[in-house]
Amino acid sequence: MAKRLDPFKASIQRLGLNQASLSYHADLLHTALRQNQRPTFPILDTCRIDNGGVLPEPAFTEASNKPWAGGYVAFVPAAGAASRYSQPLYALSEALEQGDQHAAIGGLTALANEGASAWPLPSQLAELVAQPSKLAYLNSSELKELSEHLHLPKALMPCAREGISFLAMKHLEHTCFPGLNGQVFVTPPGMQQAFATHLSAELAANHTQATALPTSYLEQGAALSTIRFERSGQPFIEQNGEVSPVPAGHGSLAHLFPEVSTLFPASDALFIRNIDNIMGTSPEVLAATQRFLCLHRRILTAVQHIRAALSQADLPRAGAIAAGLAGALDLTKPGFAADAAEALLPTGPEYHLWLLQVRLFHARLDEPLTLDRLEKLYGRPVNVLGQVPNTQRDVGGTPCFITMPDSDTDTRCGGPKRGKVCLEVPHATPDDKLGKLANHELATHFNPGFCAVEITSDPQYYSKRNHHFWLMAEKTYRGQAVVYYETVLYELIGHSDFANTVFVEVPRQVFHPHKTLRDALDRTLASWLGA
Repeated sequence: MAKRLDPFKASIQRLGLNQASLSYHADLLHTALRQNQRPTFPILDTCRIDNGGVLPEPAFTEASNKPWAGGYVAFVPAAGAASRYSQPLYALSEALEQGDQHAAIGGLTALANEGASAWPLPSQLAELVAQPSKLAYLNSSELKELSEHLHLPKALMPCAREGISFLAMKHLEHTCFPGLNGQVFVTPPGMQQAFATHLSAELAANHTQATALPTSYLEQGAALSTIRFERSGQPFIEQNGEVSPVPAGHGSLAHLFPEVSTLFPASDALFIRNIDNIMGTSPEVLAATQRFLCLHRRILTAVQHIRAALSQADLPRAGAIAAGLAGALDLTKPGFAADAAEALLPTGPEYHLWLLQVRLFHARLDEPLTLDRLEKLYGRPVNVLGQVPNTQRDVGGTPCFITMPDSDTDTRCGGPKRGKVCLEVPHATPDDKLGKLANHELATHFNPGFCAVEITSDPQYYSKRNHHFWLMAEKTYRGQAVVYYETVLYELIGHSDFANTVFVEVPRQVFHPHKTLRDALDRTLASWLGA
């Protein structure tokens, strides 16, 4: 399949795409299409509080009375389109594109009958929903502006009745977190200036008194993109004769981490939340955020000190640091869910170093337990993912222990090679979806609302290690079935083979995803900010 890209080399080069990456994607898609199967990973068990896979929120209450942890940059994936969010507006948008004024007025009337007057809508659209007949008096420039509003990226769509956008709401939330050195928004291609202008205009409109926060914009452009393929395996070709670029999923954003470090050299970690997860600034939310960031800082600082000690072959000092962290997190308490691999742990000063890797990070012990192996394990980035309790109605990435695909058996432990990952639903087998993910006594947590991630210096760090965790996106594009390669950020940063990963419970108050316009029904700026 990769050879089929040869006729399109010129197009790929013109668009600034990476042909080597596209060839790799093409080969994976070709195999999946030919064999009619997708990558799946058998679930050994879900990660829960009772089996040590998820730390309970009380595990880090010691942070409640501490000052905010510093050194963080808010990192917000904001390049996503609003197609799902604004789906109720599709009929109106289509009528406007076709120049069918009668159908457009009918679409506005239908929206009004659905109760859209209580949805957060762009001001021009809100006025028309209140009085659909006004559409007949709009000139061509006003109609064009209306159509553009219906195709805004989600970040620039309103999320509250006052018309404030997701972008501005995130800014207002971030200004209340003392631990942040700045914020970075990842925009669609070519929209960095548009985002900056939009945010400045909104803040100037005095939605609320907001303090300044250093802000940068990075682009999810060609370097982080793939292309669409027809199901036959041929690249999908646009009307202009070019291949069809599409973002290669949020997982590709890990390539941008080192750029954040360049923009904010005093920072060593990211605080990641989705653009559509609005939580406000209530005292409860601020306290939960503080506890979460302080937990990550506590673990990261300990690991940084362990790295320094190991680099000097000072096992007693490194072991003492590990023992202190294990004690602070109650990992050594009687009755803690132990791993079968613990029988392999050596005694002596390195014992707690290995215990921490097994009980907190759930590292595999399928290699000799040497000092070199310890240095490699502790050299991985420290990532903490805040998992929200499942309400028995939630569907999303679930923290799981899985059978790793690189080998069937761990010869040292006598069982399957185990990994820990925030597993996306498409990567679960049909039996596991029904027997484990749909069983809410097992799937107790899901979908990280918070992520605190140590910044890696290598932009290829995660992609070099990821050979299995990818998805074949299947969409309808311009009326045709297409497929393309994508990865999911939370699977990559939430994987025990790629990072020193910790799952911890966070309260539901910090998790309010807005997936449709109806999710923000009657919500106001004051209700979010407690004004």
